[in-house]
Amino acid sequence: MTVTIFLMGLSCHAQDLPDPGRRLTKEELEGTAAPRAAPPPKAGPRDPLACERARTYYQAMCGAPESRRSRSRDCAEAYALYRQSC
Repeated sequence: MTVTIFLMGLSCHAQDLPDPGRRLTKEELEGTAAPRAAPPPKAGPRDPLACERARTYYQAMCGAPESRRSRSRDCAEAYALYRQSC
């Protein structure tokens, strides 16, 4: 009984606290702030030997297109290396 009265008394002393989130600036509210984007990477000269080695590594790691190895993490990393090299 005393616990119920205590809990009811706590709700009477509740306070309206300010919003804990970050305040937006006027530009952000209006949507006029320019987003900062990184410049796209410049395409440099590619080494054909490195591209061929990455392709061979990709084929060795992934095997056949619908095999279990083709869905592995090693295959995904080999594909990323291949895309970066070629």
